Amino acid sequence: MRRRHGWLLLAAILVVSPVAAHASPASTGDVKGQCIDAHERAQSLRRDGHLRAARESLLICTRPACPPVIQKECGTWLEDVEAERPSIVVSVRDITGTDVTNVRLSVDGSVVAERLDGRQIELDPGEHTLRVQLPSGSALDQHLVLREGEKRRAVTVDFGAGPHHDAPVVTVPGTSASSTRTLIASTVGVLGLGALAGGIALAVLQDNAASRAHAACASGCVAGSPSASAAESDARSAKTERVWEGVSFGAAGAALAVSIYLLATRRAPEPDVRGGASSTSGVMIDLSPRGACAQWVVRF
Repeated sequence: MRRRHGWLLLAAILVVSPVAAHASPASTGDVKGQCIDAHERAQSLRRDGHLRAARESLLICTRPACPPVIQKECGTWLEDVEAERPSIVVSVRDITGTDVTNVRLSVDGSVVAERLDGRQIELDPGEHTLRVQLPSGSALDQHLVLREGEKRRAVTVDFGAGPHHDAPVVTVPGTSASSTRTLIASTVGVLGLGALAGGIALAVLQDNAASRAHAACASGCVAGSPSASAAESDARSAKTERVWEGVSFGAAGAALAVSIYLLATRRAPEPDVRGGASSTSGVMIDLSPRGACAQWVVRF
């Protein structure tokens, strides 16, 4: 029985040995070819700045199965690529300024993290677009340029500051040049109407004073008599009121003319490229208990 088993073992060795002899060179050749391809591919990728892909190829040609010469050269290049690869550390703040980690981070359209853990993210040098999306669906994009060897660059995406981290623009109604022009026209118009009403009132008073003066001396007046004194007083009042009546009507006409002109020539505000302010000129009026001040402001 033992002799029979021995013959069977010898037969198995004789059958398997030629197969192994033929398979080994082919397998060794395939591994060597992979090492050479990875070696050449790593050089090209590194030269084009694709350090991430170059690292993957270098990991292949540094395997123990590769020829020693290729292993050594790929190992040296791998150290260089590791030193050249930039990395970022991303932090995100919501609208309240609180740090959040439950976000989706994409780089150049590819998702690289479903949650932030404070660890660095290695990228290729060059331009990149980061997109951060909150669970609510709100998203912000941020553009950055990474340099070779730039390690652990801090990148903060702040949802409370906006896409470009600009200060919020506050729009106050009535501060544009058109609104200022309308306000001035309305104010001048009201003053004109007030002057017109004052002129009419003075005209009525002047007419009443003149009528009293005529009535006092309708049947004749003796100089120095009470009737003559009253008539003289009413006549002086009528003359003064006539002067102020003329001034009031003149001011009313001028004010109403200016108001109509301002309203007729006003135009819609032109948005400024720097944030929505009007680029036209305007008037600023400062009223205080000590007086009033008007300034002509021109925006460029």
